[in-house]
Amino acid sequence: MTDRYISPSGVNTGSGTIGSPWLTGTYAVGAATAGDKLIFREGTYTERIVINKALTLEAYPGERVIFDGNNIYPTNTNREAGTLNGQPYLSISYSGLLSVEADNVTINGPFEITRSRGRGIYVVGTNATTRIAHISISNCDIYDNRHAAIVL
Repeated sequence: MTDRYISPSGVNTGSGTIGSPWLTGTYAVGAATAGDKLIFREGTYTERIVINKALTLEAYPGERVIFDGNNIYPTNTNREAGTLNGQPYLSISYSGLLSVEADNVTINGPFEITRSRGRGIYVVGTNATTRIAHISISNCDIYDNRHAAIVL
């Protein structure tokens, strides 16, 4: 297990260390190895993060971390759902700002998760038969999300 750091002042070409943090949680999840801890430095993050491997997300001690959806629908959420009177219609799957798609994920703030047009935190399998297990969510203030705070 390795501690990896993310900061609004980081760069995704950095090494993910405290002295050279990454810029985005999305990049950090992709670069991390299962079992790593992603430590977010103080600031506001305006991205949707899909957690698709066993990871721990934490805030740096004593710092305030905000995941803010800016009231915008998460990307890749509209899909054709069928037809009505011969016309296609869209269905919106209300993805979360933090979407958990893997077992053994810990989300332990303090985090503020706010203003998603979808969900704050969404724990879901990648298909109808996938079950997700061993998820821990604590120390999160989830508010002002349009569809739901947490969906498990």
